[in-house]
Amino acid sequence: MTTKVAVGYTRLSQKSDASIDDQKQEIRDLADEQGFQLYRIYNEGELASGFDSDRPEYLQMQTDLEDGLADVLIVRDRNRLSRDKRERSMLMYDIEDWGIELWTTTGGTS
Repeated sequence: MTTKVAVGYTRLSQKSDASIDDQKQEIRDLADEQGFQLYRIYNEGELASGFDSDRPEYLQMQTDLEDGLADVLIVRDRNRLSRDKRERSMLMYDIEDWGIELWTTTGGTS
């Protein structure tokens, strides 16, 4: 059986008290629990907004996922990807097309 490669993504939400460090630890813990090889955690930092178009880590994550760098994307919850529902929905379709599994630390696989 081949070990799945995972990447994580963190961004601080205005509504959340989950710090970046907490999100990173949750991602590491889930990867360990599931036996995923955690390749990288894309960290947008403390001030990035889910509405910002200037999110270099988010854009790099999309490129890397499309290029097949990982099998799994781990985030705290779907809202962490983007506060814009339309953008988030488009990404959900893209990662499905790319064959990527989305896992959330608050709810498992989605």
